[in-house]
Amino acid sequence: MAALRSSTVGVLGLGPLGLHLARTLASLGAHRLVLDDAASVAHDDVGIGGYRLGDVGRPRPVSAARVLADALLTSTAVSPGVLDGHDPGTLAAAVIVTHERIDPACTWRLVAQGVPHLVVTWGNGWLEVGPGVAPGRTACLRCVDLHRADDHVPPARGRHVGNGVEDPVLAVAGAGLAAARTLALLAPGPSTRGLARTTVLTLPDLTPTVEYWPVHPACGCA
Repeated sequence: MAALRSSTVGVLGLGPLGLHLARTLASLGAHRLVLDDAASVAHDDVGIGGYRLGDVGRPRPVSAARVLADALLTSTAVSPGVLDGHDPGTLAAAVIVTHERIDPACTWRLVAQGVPHLVVTWGNGWLEVGPGVAPGRTACLRCVDLHRADDHVPPARGRHVGNGVEDPVLAVAGAGLAAARTLALLAPGPSTRGLARTTVLTLPDLTPTVEYWPVHPACGCA
């Protein structure tokens, strides 16, 4: 908690899950949040997290900042481009919430700058939280792709910021789990095994499936 209260955390992807995550981090005392998303609020975003009907059509970062300001939760900065245009070196950690799978190239700048980051991906009826990447200490997204390639699984590719309809149950469950993993990124323990794992939640019962990802010897990120 002490680390969170003195840190700037970026949240990229402000659908219901991302907004709910931002509110959770703010309620825990986040010092500063940098909010970013290229999309506008859609009708399906209204409800979970705090978007209102009046927010529909407005840029997600602007409306998300209003939600947090109305709740008097934190001092929030709205900045374009956590990964493109905003210097990631000013972030203590970043969380990327995306639809389907994210291209590892989208996070390579964070790796190069040494910024710990967490990836949260969601699809139709499922949600994956992780891995958490501590550059130089844990596997990165390219490592995960290389491990999957070893098992003859195609590389993961997806949109930089997702759109589509998020399931409200997965949004709430994912936001809580992502908040816990973010705290672990900010104050990691001596073992990185807890960070370098993915947890998949699947509807309807949310039974978790957990997988650990070591650094891949062919990646070079370490």
